[in-house]
Amino acid sequence: MRFKLRTVGDYYNERDLERMVSLGFTMTPNGDALVKSGDPEIDVDSIEELMELALEHGDVIVSADPEPSITIYDERDD
Repeated sequence: MRFKLRTVGDYYNERDLERMVSLGFTMTPNGDALVKSGDPEIDVDSIEELMELALEHGDVIVSADPEPSITIYDERDD
């Protein structure tokens, strides 16, 4: 099934760059941070794939309203 992909955080650092780009986000420098943009979509076809996503990127919430989406809770205190 295809889902819109979202994250809780909007600002990231250099160590997150590769991970965020691999998810389909565009990262733009803004001072000492990178700002996330874009509306990537992801295919998740099983609970196992969803668990892999959560283990690699952070806890997730799956929502169906108003459209199928997965939100990654990746914000952390640095």
